[in-house]
Amino acid sequence: LRGTGFEEKLFRERMLSILHAHDPSVPLFLNYDSRLVHYPLQAPPEFQHRYAAVADENRRLYYAMVSYLDDQLANITNTMRALGLWEATLMVLSSDNGGYVKAPMGACNTTHSASASPASDLGHGTTCFNGEAGANNYPLRGGKYSLWEGGIRVAAFVSGGFLPAAVRGTKLQGMVHIADWYG
Repeated sequence: LRGTGFEEKLFRERMLSILHAHDPSVPLFLNYDSRLVHYPLQAPPEFQHRYAAVADENRRLYYAMVSYLDDQLANITNTMRALGLWEATLMVLSSDNGGYVKAPMGACNTTHSASASPASDLGHGTTCFNGEAGANNYPLRGGKYSLWEGGIRVAAFVSGGFLPAAVRGTKLQGMVHIADWYG
């Protein structure tokens, strides 16, 4: 690595380099296991600033992390479209569990410095190492580490040009397990 940086930005740079170097006539399997919206709670300051009006630090960071993930996915899909790869793409997005809904265990850490170098820990906004608090699984009960629906029932979707036109925009009410993709 050339110094330090936000790991999700490094992942995006790598994915984009793979997409730009890829021959569209050859199949491609590209797997992106985002670590966003996981502990520790952290996001680039420009995303944290979008939610400055949210008083709860953990909740504000959750919002910022989800926004960053949205931007990541938009960047990847727009690049696929621009390179002519989208029509042959099947994108699967699934969460691993519901969000953590318990109270934080202490305060978050905020650093400010206009003159900090990119390699410094100073000036990178707020980071919460106080538990994974901040999620909201409403209307489901419970969250991560519980067997209630809020802990085990998650959102998922498929998209891309490879998806048959007949199923685009439809909703599956049944239960699906990640292992079903391999059956």
